[in-house]
Amino acid sequence: MAVPVHLSKIFKCVDDNQQQFINVLREAVAIKSVIAPLKMYPEILRMINWTKTKLESLGATCYINETGTRSCRGTGGGSAPLQTLTGQFGHDPKKKTLCIYGHFDCQPASKRDGWNTEPFELVKKRGKLYGRGSASNKGPIIGWINAIDAFQKVGQEIPVNIKFILEGYEENGPNDDRQILKDECLDNPNNAYFRAGLRAYQLLYGMEPDLTREDGDIPVSITFQPVIERYSYSPKQTRLVGFENVMLLPMGPHEDGAHWENEMIDLRNFIQGTKLFAAFINEIASNEIPTDKAEKIKDGFIRKYIRGVHMHFRDLYV
Repeated sequence: MAVPVHLSKIFKCVDDNQQQFINVLREAVAIKSVIAPLKMYPEILRMINWTKTKLESLGATCYINETGTRSCRGTGGGSAPLQTLTGQFGHDPKKKTLCIYGHFDCQPASKRDGWNTEPFELVKKRGKLYGRGSASNKGPIIGWINAIDAFQKVGQEIPVNIKFILEGYEENGPNDDRQILKDECLDNPNNAYFRAGLRAYQLLYGMEPDLTREDGDIPVSITFQPVIERYSYSPKQTRLVGFENVMLLPMGPHEDGAHWENEMIDLRNFIQGTKLFAAFINEIASNEIPTDKAEKIKDGFIRKYIRGVHMHFRDLYV
């Protein structure tokens, strides 16, 4: 499958700006966005605002949404206000909209836990990037941000609207994002574009991917499912396919050790994953994708934890 010229330019841009894109992840890893104990909550706020600034620097319209309070597990307990960040690129009603969910909080980490490096300092060693959050979930979020940056660097219009929904409380249990999901993403649910993901993978790697789940699940499904099911039928009674249709669009394998000491992401996977996200953005805008069924797609490292970024689609209507 021949790679389109404009996509080849984006791939080359990712390669040429590899160090810059790694440095963006380095900045994110340095923020100790651990929700418990409560004394770490300012770092969650710092992470929210850092991400907001990063998205806005690329042209996104961002909002911080208050969604209640949450009791904090761990030493000291207490509760913290829940905030969810939404960021929107594009509002063209003629374009499809890609909605990306992710979380920028992470598990506590310390060298005394068995880390070989400082957990909140991104360290490149033997072709791998070590640091807390590099695999779950800052790495994939930064991959999407870098993919958007690459589109802009080569002067290529992003062919879809993109909306981020990012939270800082996933590691402390699921946030109540149901209202935000309903308001922001599910007012007219549309197709899951599995073929777009297959084509994106083929464009980058020259082969078809294995369609597997690696026997995993994702706790956030408990939050998404009732909202998705509530909007399972359009006025024409078009069915929204449920969680049995799960597609993997991974940035790295389960060996990355999310939530464990010495968490890391392979450097090659971080760079190639960024290209894959860019290719996917390109492919979901293709006119070859049918729009006569309503389905849902999720993306990420679907193991026993949230590992990647989960997505679904809708068309915008005025």
